[in-house]
Amino acid sequence: MTNVPRKYAGFRSAFSVLEDQSLTEAQKRTALLSWRSAMERAIVSSADGRKRRDTVLTDIDAALAILDGEP
Repeated sequence: MTNVPRKYAGFRSAFSVLEDQSLTEAQKRTALLSWRSAMERAIVSSADGRKRRDTVLTDIDAALAILDGEP
């Protein structure tokens, strides 16, 4: 997969999941973990795709840390 999606389930970023007032914290966590899992399974053959995937994974981890109350 050389085209790593930047969006997931209609969300443009991991932080937009956090901003969605209609989701509970549990739903936000589930969405972020599902997105992370999908990104980890993605087979990326290009350096640009790997960089994009790594950026998305970093953003997801940061969003999860915010949910966990980490600084």
